[in-house]
Amino acid sequence: MPAKLPRLDLPTFLGQYEDWDSFEDIFISLVHDTPRLKDATKLQYLKSCLKSVATELVKDVTLVGVNYASTWQTLSARFRDPRLAINNLLDSLFSLPYLKKESATDLRAFVDETQKIIRALSNLKTPMAYWDMWLVHILEARLGL
Repeated sequence: MPAKLPRLDLPTFLGQYEDWDSFEDIFISLVHDTPRLKDATKLQYLKSCLKSVATELVKDVTLVGVNYASTWQTLSARFRDPRLAINNLLDSLFSLPYLKKESATDLRAFVDETQKIIRALSNLKTPMAYWDMWLVHILEARLGL
């Protein structure tokens, strides 16, 4: 007897370039590549997953099957921009706050945010083999070392 897996919620996409690849992969596996779903249903699921900037891009698309493929292509063309995603992540790295006091909570938040940015850059296949020296320099400055 096969294992019963919990129900998966559909992902949400807010229109941030660095989040598109993850959203796209999950949406494709849960909805896009499901042959028993009609295109109108796929479009309804897609529109329900979009929030903020992404919603604005497709708000006038009517829920008819013929609109699904072009809507998916429009979103993919708009948000699949690795260069812009990398630039946004680097901006986030350079915008990490300077720690003003020694606090375990602040230090944990700093480390978590740094790891999140580095992991996202790595996921975007950014070559990071020789980043150690300048990355440590940037982070040391933020820590006041």
